[in-house]
Amino acid sequence: MLSITLTVNKLSALSYLSSVKVLENFKIKVLNEYEVEIDDKKYNIKKKTSLTEVIYSFEKNSLFGRKNMYLKFSILPRKDGVTISIDGDNKLLERFDEKSFINGIMVEDAENVASSKTLMTLRVKRDDISEVINMALSKSINSTLLLWLSSENKYVRMKIKNGELVEKVGEFSILGENVDVLIKQLAAT
Repeated sequence: MLSITLTVNKLSALSYLSSVKVLENFKIKVLNEYEVEIDDKKYNIKKKTSLTEVIYSFEKNSLFGRKNMYLKFSILPRKDGVTISIDGDNKLLERFDEKSFINGIMVEDAENVASSKTLMTLRVKRDDISEVINMALSKSINSTLLLWLSSENKYVRMKIKNGELVEKVGEFSILGENVDVLIKQLAAT
């Protein structure tokens, strides 16, 4: 079993893992949504998805019987992002390209953020952060906002939906005296 901890949104991770392109990180050639090639042999794909898991089953029928393999991705939310556990056949796990996998999830997370609408950018003193958070909470009624607070290459990211904090990545204690604020509105979720 493999385990990777990332500071990305759970839904971005789920979106990436639900796309068959994730299989390319295991040196699996994706032919289409229903078929892959592993070591020059074609396998049918069956995918099961929930809010916390994505399971890919690979089946191949031959004269010698049925050959089955699987990959299971479990998403475990954390205060500062997610931990993704990967389980499956050792033959597939040994082929894992961690760098490519992490890059894929980070790109998915960035694309989700890029497609959102910027509501406000400003710079505040660290003591004024609570006022910014209260303003974001009130603006989030009937919508979902992402609030970034950053300084000196450190950041805190918050997701606020309908006036409630639903996700927080990072701690306020890491921020410096001057804090850059970015508030984005996500598409309806």
